[in-house]
Amino acid sequence: MPSVPLGGPASTAAPVPAPRTFVVLGDSLSVWAFASHGTRASTTGAWPSLLAGMDSDLKLVHNAGVPGNTTTQMLARLRRDVFAYHPDILFVLGGTNDAGDDFAVSTTVANLRKIVEAARAQGIEVVLLTIPPNNALRSSRLARLRQTNTALIALGKADGITVSTSTRRLLGRRTASRGLRRRRRSAPEHAGEEIVAATIYAQLTAAPAPQLAP
Repeated sequence: MPSVPLGGPASTAAPVPAPRTFVVLGDSLSVWAFASHGTRASTTGAWPSLLAGMDSDLKLVHNAGVPGNTTTQMLARLRRDVFAYHPDILFVLGGTNDAGDDFAVSTTVANLRKIVEAARAQGIEVVLLTIPPNNALRSSRLARLRQTNTALIALGKADGITVSTSTRRLLGRRTASRGLRRRRRSAPEHAGEEIVAATIYAQLTAAPAPQLAP
């Protein structure tokens, strides 16, 4: 009698779906994080890795954050740093350095719109992130940053783009917003990174993010 493969001749086990892959395009805000009250940046605990750790169905295939980048520079490296990895989802967090370099809000938004359009043409889902608070900037640049966030939300509504507004939650947490206030930091504290990751996860899944290990 011929042997029967494990699972029987009529096994109906459903194939396990592959995880959704994602790339993050951004600046230091997607690369660096700070321990509470720390002054030295670390790649450990940055929000992209935290997001990937929340669900086995999400896989970070490339963190394309480059410290100091403007949205113009991000746009220029799309093919090399995003399309080459064929992600299902692209997260974009840019604009802080545009504000610091006195870019017009219209220029920043136009660059982000081009990034979205190019990614969509590749069949990639895009999620834009509003810019976290940065009290290291002078008041005129802070105003430009806030104007950029308002414009991003309007862009999302007009073009059907998902916009993650974790900024509002960061502003409500002293421990999180403080991460961009002192010692010329360029990323939130770990508590702020967790807020960003949890906010994105909730928007992607319409479910609360799992608790992260302390």
